[in-house]
Amino acid sequence: MGIGGGLWNILCSFYEHASSVVKWMGNTSDEFIIEQGVRQGGILSADLYKVYINQLLDRLYYCGFGAKIGDIICNAPTCADDLSTLGDSTQELQMLCSIANDYSKMERYELQPKKSVVLPHLKKRSKTTDTPVIFLGDQQMPVVDKTTHVGVVRTPDNSPTTAIQENLQKARRTLYSLMSAGLHGENGLDPETCIHLFRTYVIPILTYGLEIYLPSPNDIRPLEMFLKKVLKQILSIPVTTADPASFILSGLVPVEAIIHLRALSLFGNIALLDDSSIEKKISI
Repeated sequence: MGIGGGLWNILCSFYEHASSVVKWMGNTSDEFIIEQGVRQGGILSADLYKVYINQLLDRLYYCGFGAKIGDIICNAPTCADDLSTLGDSTQELQMLCSIANDYSKMERYELQPKKSVVLPHLKKRSKTTDTPVIFLGDQQMPVVDKTTHVGVVRTPDNSPTTAIQENLQKARRTLYSLMSAGLHGENGLDPETCIHLFRTYVIPILTYGLEIYLPSPNDIRPLEMFLKKVLKQILSIPVTTADPASFILSGLVPVEAIIHLRALSLFGNIALLDDSSIEKKISI
């Protein structure tokens, strides 16, 4: 879990001279040196933040409270500043939230109150959820029926339906934004270029995070319909054309195959991790 101080010193010495500018309403400020925080979109920003936040993750891990799989503690899945605490009881969750809040006070940063929410877990046997009362400092955290963690929509029953609907809406918006560049069948860019743009920008959004759920064919039917419809429009072929023909002409594969490929890739990445990593221990 720990990251050595040597790495912190190397990264800071490399990054201390980073500079930036501010753009506002078409105007650009003079260049200035960044002396606090990390640069938005900077190459090293994510790594620097991971080093900075690692002490909090260590505290959450070694406190011993929260969710466990067997004897493996996995109480705080985190990606950069997107942290989620997991617990089997209100008392455990309150302890984890208090640790995170105390750390923020010690390091002098503020937690985002609108994004700090409680998502109860649906009990499979009783089909009901408890409504825990959790405080972040002196403010009670709101209880919600869905929230987003690392870009994946979570619900009390952990169903992929909501995540699929969100992905479909985002993919449509992305597709519409590319139409002005010529991504629209007839009188647009050539099919090969359109397929490349669609594969690069739309499909990753359409299938984002679904390798975690592994949804059933019925769940992903709306995604399949969207993919087939768009492919036929890009290729300028009739909607009555057999689906295999559109996949052969475009070189793409169905949504279900894309999700399975991503799941195999995820498993392969976990298998290559060090034996001491939590992900590797859970997979074993």
